[in-house]
Amino acid sequence: MQIFPQQSVTSASAQSAAERKQHGLLVLAQCPAIYSGDLAAAASTVTQVAGEALAVERFSIWLLNAAGDRFQQLDTYSLGQKRHFAGQSLAVASYPDYFATLTAGTGVAISKGWQSTHLPKFYRGWLLPHQVSALLAVPIRRNNQTVGAIWCEQVGTARAWSTADQAFVWSVGALLSLALEAQQNRSEAVAQPLFQQDDLYPKIAQALGDATSQTAALTEIAACLGKALDANRCAIWSAQPDDPAWQLMAEYGDSDDDSLASHPRLGAALPACWPEVDLQAVCDGQSLLLPSLLASAMGNFIAVRTVYQGVANGCITVHFSDRQDPAKFTKLQTISSYVGASLAHMQLMTQEAAQRLDLNRQKLQLKRETIEREQVEQAWHESQRLIQGIIDASTNILYVLDCKDGHIVFISRWLEQVLGYQPDEMMKLSEKHKFEELVHPDDRQDMLSQRRQLKQTKDSRVVEGEYRLRHHQGQWRWLLIRETIFQRDTDGRPSQLFGTATDITDLKQAEESLHQMNGELERLARLDGLTQVPNRRAFDDYLQQSWQGSQRQQTPLALIICDIDYFKNYNDTYGHQAGDVCLKEVAQSICQAVKRPTDLVARYGGEEFAIILPNTTHQGAEQVASEIQQTVEQLQVPHAQSPLQQVTLSLGIAAITPPFDISPEALIAIADEGLYQAKADGRNRYCSEVVE
Repeated sequence: MQIFPQQSVTSASAQSAAERKQHGLLVLAQCPAIYSGDLAAAASTVTQVAGEALAVERFSIWLLNAAGDRFQQLDTYSLGQKRHFAGQSLAVASYPDYFATLTAGTGVAISKGWQSTHLPKFYRGWLLPHQVSALLAVPIRRNNQTVGAIWCEQVGTARAWSTADQAFVWSVGALLSLALEAQQNRSEAVAQPLFQQDDLYPKIAQALGDATSQTAALTEIAACLGKALDANRCAIWSAQPDDPAWQLMAEYGDSDDDSLASHPRLGAALPACWPEVDLQAVCDGQSLLLPSLLASAMGNFIAVRTVYQGVANGCITVHFSDRQDPAKFTKLQTISSYVGASLAHMQLMTQEAAQRLDLNRQKLQLKRETIEREQVEQAWHESQRLIQGIIDASTNILYVLDCKDGHIVFISRWLEQVLGYQPDEMMKLSEKHKFEELVHPDDRQDMLSQRRQLKQTKDSRVVEGEYRLRHHQGQWRWLLIRETIFQRDTDGRPSQLFGTATDITDLKQAEESLHQMNGELERLARLDGLTQVPNRRAFDDYLQQSWQGSQRQQTPLALIICDIDYFKNYNDTYGHQAGDVCLKEVAQSICQAVKRPTDLVARYGGEEFAIILPNTTHQGAEQVASEIQQTVEQLQVPHAQSPLQQVTLSLGIAAITPPFDISPEALIAIADEGLYQAKADGRNRYCSEVVE
């Protein structure tokens, strides 16, 4: 069933949510089924119109049975399926907390169904099985009692129910209360009412929709009520929860009626000359009919409250010149709930209109500011084009970093030539990863340390450093980076950092190659060419270094000097070439016997070798000397001119904890003396000298 005409639907789709709800109330107020007593037709119209206006997946009407223990589903409209269905029922005992809230006259608003911890049973039993992600439930009230409920169910997504949404549903609930009364009147064959409801309610709804202000709308409503009730005067009052004074908002009446001369003007509080009007009773939910004894002074007077969400938000006072008619009081009570909800809805619409007006003003101001900013930006871009031309001609990477979060504000195109990144790509990466993350882990702390020092300075200091940065393809490139504070905020704190990066990879590689060559030359200069063990120069340097270390730490230092026995005779017998081979074999054997990396085996000169043993006692040195002898003997190099017929060694040992008043030459002299003694004692042995 199409509720709105096609043109109305099209126009309504372009309206704001607030306007759609206002239009929906107007359509419902003009619905004949609400006033004819055809409850089924009224429910079908209400669920579809209200569901479309509220843009909710399911809009349902539930009625409480006579026993008050079960809610029956009168009608549900599914916006997604475009169909109506009914027939379900829910026992109040199934979800006591939920239904107790509704029967007490209070609404239920759940924005996220999965977070409805205050109604866990209702969530598990209804919301979860029906995939309800948000729920707005409002009671339908008649004669100060809950007779039903409206359910607005959102499926799939959360929804924050605005105050305007809730006011709209409460207004729909007031109309359903009228429909229920009309059904009861129809079933009881009630006589024609004093005024045509199907004419009055649309007029009120039309007044709410057409009025240019709240005062104009209230004045029109007061006039509609006054004329429909044939009253001398009709007034609408506003009440605030924390304000005991009731303010007169609108009035309708005969200005020639002398009995109304003392009636208060607009904006005045309810006068003290009406003490019989028990305002507290009205606030507590009681309507009141003044006794006839006041007729002589005020005529007949009726006062009924207007309510919204179960709370009095005002009252309607009606003054007659003739006798009181209880039927008029009953009809005024009937319409008061609709007027109260409509007034609350209208007030919200007025607030939203004011908010939209303020928003439009803000947008206009923003647009002006945007235009001004665009003009400034245009001038800035023109200057940027000039600067960009200069930057593009540079063979350095130029960049600007934000000091607060480290993201790249600007970076030049030369970046692609050096690191393989497009500038836009690098700027996008910097939103998640800081620029320094490209720096080699071993260099990163140095860069960060320099930046911290730079940010603490107040001048235009420039810092520089050489760092490795990762290329887009993974290899490392050396860059010379210079940085300075480019901009500061009003408090003098650094806000932007400017830097240049020069590719020095080729230079660093050349330096590294040169360093390696120099290192190799240094190594060769300290190595004996024949035996490939350290030479005398390396020996002298290491002895000096070890001597100083032992002096500082007061640890023992040992030295062994060994000589190949009868080596001159060996050369004479076998030739110098065989002698060279013998020297190399002996050198390799000594190196095998000396196992610690801190020990040094060096060719001391001719057929002599020296072994420096840091942190070694006299006993330790003797053990090493013995192992050297055994290793050389295992070579079994023939030597016809030796008594043992093979190559042997004589060794001199010296060990000392170096005092500070002698030089390492003393240790050499002691070892030489031991070597001399070993030769004098017959060779192929070691002699040691202990220095106290």
